Amino acid sequence: YALKAPNRMGEAIYPRSKIALANSQKSCARYASPEAAQQTFLSSGGPKRDPKNLDPDGDGFACYWDPTPFQNVKN
Repeated sequence: YALKAPNRMGEAIYPRSKIALANSQKSCARYASPEAAQQTFLSSGGPKRDPKNLDPDGDGFACYWDPTPFQNVKN
């Protein structure tokens, strides 16, 4: 997903509920790593949908998973 993403980390492109922001850390704590959270996020409908509240800022990246290393290799 990182190679196809049209945005960078923190750049919101998907609508999210303001309420989701408060509970996202609790949701992210369920995963051993940001990579595991990102995989679950994508398999659960992400990046357009976020039923598990893993991407409260709407950038398409779960639990502060950073796509930058992948994007840098692409460029």
